[in-house]
Amino acid sequence: MKRRLQNLALALISLCFLLSSIVFPPSAFSESLPWPNAKSDPVLLRKWVTKIDQKIEEKGPMADFYCSKGQLFEWLHEPENAIQQYSLAIKHNPKEADFWVARGRAYRAARRFTEAIDDYNSAILRGDKSPESYIGRSLAALALRKYSGAYSDANKAIQIDPTESMAWLAKGYAEFELGKVSESVGSLTKAIELEPEEADFYKKRSAAYSKLGDRKRADRDLALYQQYSKNAK
Repeated sequence: MKRRLQNLALALISLCFLLSSIVFPPSAFSESLPWPNAKSDPVLLRKWVTKIDQKIEEKGPMADFYCSKGQLFEWLHEPENAIQQYSLAIKHNPKEADFWVARGRAYRAARRFTEAIDDYNSAILRGDKSPESYIGRSLAALALRKYSGAYSDANKAIQIDPTESMAWLAKGYAEFELGKVSESVGSLTKAIELEPEEADFYKKRSAAYSKLGDRKRADRDLALYQQYSKNAK
C-alpha cells in the first residue's frame, strides 16, 4: 500500500513538472534559431545551452541568462543542473519571485521536497501571486505525506485561478488521503473537465471510485486512462 501511494505521488509530481514550466526565453537574443520548448529535440536544447554560455562570456553574468539555462536543463530532464542555474539567477537577483518558483519546481523534480517548499515559501514572501507556488507547494507536501497542508495550498491555488487543472488534481489527491473520498471524486471530476484528455486524471478518479465501492465507474475510468495513455504516445 505504501509503495502504491508513493508511486502515485511521484507520478503526480512528474506530471505537474511538465505542465507548469515557466518559459524564460532570453530577451538578449536575436538569433534565427528558434527558442525551444519542452518537446524540442535534445540536440536543439544543447545548442541553446552553448549559445547562452557564449552570451555570458560576451556580456557577463546576468540573472536572466542563468534562468534561461535552468529552463533548458529542466526540459532536458536534468533537475540538478537546473537547480544550479536557478541558484545563480537567484544570487544575481534574489528579489525576483519567479526564480524562486522555478528553483522550487526543479527541487521537486529532483525529489528534494523540503527544499522545494522552502523556495515556494520564499517566492510567496516576495510577492508571487501566481497559482504555481501554491500548486507546487501542495505537490511537495503530498510527497511528504503532509496532506492537510497540501489540501490548504490546493484551495489557495484554486482561489487564485479556478481553471488550473493541477490545483484540482492536487486537491482531489489530498482529499482522498484525508478520507474525504466523495469530495475527492468531485475535485478530480473538475480536473478532468478542464483537461479531458489527461490520462492520469482518470487513473486517480478510478482509485477514488474503487474506494467508494463503485466498480463500474472505476473500471470505466481505468479504460479511459488506458485509451488516453495510448493516444499520448
